[in-house]
Amino acid sequence: MSYVVHIKPGHHTLYVNKGETVLDAALRQEFIFPYSCQSAVCGTCGGRVLHGEVEYYDPEAVELTEDEKNEGVALFCSAIPKTDLVIYVEGVIAPAELPSMTLPYTVSHQETLSESMKQLILSPATEDHIHYRAGQYIYLMNHQGERQPYSIANAPLGGKQIELHLRQVPSNPFMEQLLKDLASEEPLLVEGPQGNVLFSPAPERPILMLAAGSGFAQMKSLFEQSLNLKYEEPIHLFWVVREEKDFYTNLPKQWEKQFPHFKFTPVLSQVDTSWEGASGRIYEVVTETYPDLSSFQVYASGPSEMVMQTLQHLQQRGLSKEWMHADALSFVGL
Repeated sequence: MSYVVHIKPGHHTLYVNKGETVLDAALRQEFIFPYSCQSAVCGTCGGRVLHGEVEYYDPEAVELTEDEKNEGVALFCSAIPKTDLVIYVEGVIAPAELPSMTLPYTVSHQETLSESMKQLILSPATEDHIHYRAGQYIYLMNHQGERQPYSIANAPLGGKQIELHLRQVPSNPFMEQLLKDLASEEPLLVEGPQGNVLFSPAPERPILMLAAGSGFAQMKSLFEQSLNLKYEEPIHLFWVVREEKDFYTNLPKQWEKQFPHFKFTPVLSQVDTSWEGASGRIYEVVTETYPDLSSFQVYASGPSEMVMQTLQHLQQRGLSKEWMHADALSFVGL
């Protein structure tokens, strides 16, 4: 069982395990949260409970007066939710609020993944590097100053490198210039991080990851982060492409063999008589597999129009807005 904790004034959301303190949940999910002694004495982690109830393992050890308790004051290093909460705490910073920077990166490795897909591994060209979270994206700039957004395809896991999956679109001026820049081996400017799609380790809530084309890159980083957090609730990846040759990596098949809680369904958007797997619109395949989505959370990545259409259809099968995660939601209301 888990509880949803909404934090004001920053409009943040935490998922707290049963028996877990609010502070422990915040630190586990990489929030910056005010605290010091972690013994419910100094008051640094203090705030107010606006809605809901909390409890303490040892109420007598909590340095709060009866008046403070009656006014909703809580010490979140020791406060354990009994219900979903709305709390007020100053100074909380979410992982997605990491400062954006523009820095030079060199290409330490590049590889052709398919006829149309290229992998780049970028390493910082200076001592500074961009601090990012799994699920975020950056802007990559060519030497003409043009820029394009790309999902970061790897969880940070303590490293400084950035993995990108680039689709080489014919007659694309940005890509044509970028390929020339790569040949020159000169550093490229990278701006980021951007985006607020982060992994939410909500217990007892299975995850559906929906990717279209190179949208797989974002799902890859999120799944790597789930492994880093030892998240073992069911995760099912649906990856849709036009033709079978557009699946540019076998990683999902390897994950399915290696991790019992992970399942992979490849989908072709175009009918192919030689294809024996799922085909059609991705939301059709998802809802055929899971008719009731009220207990799931969903991550979706790909063209914005496709993502929004998919989420709208999934809402009709019970998916709650609270459990939708997609960059498209930042630009189009749903």
